Amino acid sequence: MKFASYCDVVKTAWTSRDGTDLALLLSLRISKIFASIGDISYLNVFHAITTRVGVLSDDNVERCFASQVYAAHHFYNKHDIGSAFKHKMECIEKLISHIAEVQGEVWLLRGVLSSFVDLRLLFNAIRRQCGEEPGDMCYDERVKQANSDLMNIFQMILRALINDRTSGEDSKKFFLTAITNEYFAIAFQTNNFTFVNQCVGAISASKLRQRKNDIVTYAYYRGRHSILNAKYKEAQKHLSLAYRHCPNSHSHNIRLILVFLIPLNLLCGFRASEALRLPEYEEITKAVMQGNLQLFDESLEKNRELFTRRGVYLLVDALRQHATRSLIKKVYNLRADRSKHIISVENCCKAINFSLGDGDEVDLEETECLLANLIVCGLLKGNIFAEKGKVALSPKTPFPSRSAIKL
Repeated sequence: MKFASYCDVVKTAWTSRDGTDLALLLSLRISKIFASIGDISYLNVFHAITTRVGVLSDDNVERCFASQVYAAHHFYNKHDIGSAFKHKMECIEKLISHIAEVQGEVWLLRGVLSSFVDLRLLFNAIRRQCGEEPGDMCYDERVKQANSDLMNIFQMILRALINDRTSGEDSKKFFLTAITNEYFAIAFQTNNFTFVNQCVGAISASKLRQRKNDIVTYAYYRGRHSILNAKYKEAQKHLSLAYRHCPNSHSHNIRLILVFLIPLNLLCGFRASEALRLPEYEEITKAVMQGNLQLFDESLEKNRELFTRRGVYLLVDALRQHATRSLIKKVYNLRADRSKHIISVENCCKAINFSLGDGDEVDLEETECLLANLIVCGLLKGNIFAEKGKVALSPKTPFPSRSAIKL
C-alpha cells in the first residue's frame, strides 16, 4: 500500500467510524507498507496526513497516524525495532489522549487494542534481539526500559477504561478483558504480575457481557496465575471454564488448556478422561488411579524435560502423593480384620516396595513419614501409633474425597 492510498483509507475509515478498519490501519501485521515515503521526516509525514486526510478531529489523532506510519517505516524499511517500538508507543499515547478527551468513541478502542498487540510483539522482538528467551529474567538495560515503557502504556490504557462511566454497549470497559489478556501474555514472559489484581477487580466490577474468545483466553490466564499462587481448586475452576467454552476447531488452544487442566483434575479428585487427548498424561493418570508408583516414577522421568518446559513439572510431581494414597487404600481394603479400621505400617511398607518394583526400597521409618504426609495433607484421616507399628484410620471417612480436600 502506498502512502497516498493509506491516507485515503484512513479518511474513509474515520468518516464511517469503522473500528475494524481502524484496527487494521493501526496494525503492523498487515502487508508491507509505506515503502514510498523514503527518508521523509516525521514532521513532513504529519503535515501530509493533516493535509490529505483532512477529517481527523484533532492534533492527537493526526500525530497518532503519523507515528503509525513512521513505526511501520522503521520496522519494514529500516529494520529498526527500537525506533518502531518508540513510534508505536507514541501512536497509542496520542490515540488514548484523544479518547480521554471525548465522550463515547468506543470504536477507537479497537485501534488501541490492535496497536498494543503490536507493541507487545515488538517488545518480544527486542528481547530476542538482546538474546533473551521468553521467561528469562536476565535483561539488559534496553529490555528493562522497553518493559517499563510497555507497562506505562498499559497503565494509561487501563485508566482510560476503568474511569469510563458510560454504561451499556457504549462503555469502554467492554475492552477490559481483551486488554487484560494482552497484559497477562506479557506478565507470564516477564514474571511481573503487578496489575493483575487491579485488572481482575475491574473486570468483576464491570459486569459487562464480553466476547467469547476473550472470556476463554482470560479464564486460561486466570487459571495459570492461580497455579503460580498454589490455588489449585481456583485454577481448576478457571481452566475448566476455558475448556468448556473453547471451540473444538481450536485444537491447539484446547491442548494448551489441557496441559494444566489434566493434572489439576487429578489433584482435585475429578476424572481426567481428557488425558486420552495428551499421550504424555496417560501413564501418569493410570499410575495415580492404580497406585502404581513404579509406573508413575518412570513416566515422570521420561517426560521430565517436556513437563519442565511447559511449567507443570512440580504440579505433576505433586500427584505422587495421590498415587501413594491409592496404594494405601488397597492395603486398607485387603486388611484381615474388616471389623477394625487398622492397618499395619509393615504391610504399607511391603506394598510400597512392591509397587516401586526394582527401584529404591523404603524402610518402616520412611513409610511412617509417607503416611504422616498423607495425613497432614488431608489425603488420609487417622493416627499413627509408631510404638505399635499401626495406623488407626477414621471409621467414617478414612480416605476423604479428594474434591473435599483443601488445596
